[in-house]
Parts: sequence; C-alpha cells; structure tokens
Amino acid sequence: MPTLEVGQRVRMGDRLCPTGNTGIGVTGVQSNRRRPAIHFAAFYSASEQYMEMRSAIIPAGGYWMDPVALFRKRLPLDSSSMKALPEAEKHIPISVMFDNGETFPAGTKIVWPYTCTHK
Repeated sequence: MPTLEVGQRVRMGDRLCPTGNTGIGVTGVQSNRRRPAIHFAAFYSASEQYMEMRSAIIPAGGYWMDPVALFRKRLPLDSSSMKALPEAEKHIPISVMFDNGETFPAGTKIVWPYTCTHK
C-alpha cells in the first residue's frame, strides 16, 4: 500500500506505489497469485467535501469519472456521455511523461499515470 497520507502533496513523476496484475489470470479467472497494484479511478463532484467509504476517500456527492475525460478538460465526464459524443469529439490526445522525466507535450500538468519509455 502507498505510504501517503490524506492531503499529502505529490508532484508529477512521484512514484506512489507499485503497479501490476490485480489477480485476473490469462484465462480470465481470478488467480490466487496477486501482485501489488494501484487502482486508477477518478471521481468528480461539485462539492469540496469528501467522505470515507470502506477503504477509500471519495468526494461527497461524487460520481465515477471516465479517466480519459481528464484529458478532454471539459464536460462531459462520465463514460456513457463520453461514448455518446460525435466521432469528431472522441479523438483525445493523452499527455505522457517519459521515463527520463520529460513530458509530452512539454509543460503539461496532467499525464497518464504510467511513464513511457523514451525512444
């Protein structure tokens, strides 16, 4: 598990925790052999308040957000509405950070949660 505290600030490129297979084997069946994993989920809410639900901290009145919507930087935010967009609005460039710390496009503030190998 990450050793971060709620409210702790992190910077782009900080390693939060290891990632890997969450336990579903190549046959599609749950495996008993699990490796460390981080679940990438995004929520959105008009409220600045949050609550603890089971082992997660989520925004009060929050909804699941399509992670790709982060890169659109405008509404809609949910998967169903994203899927219903006209084809011309579905092309969304994803910003990345390379393993050498360089971002593309340069100066971007939001990157895909995994670094890419720079070739």
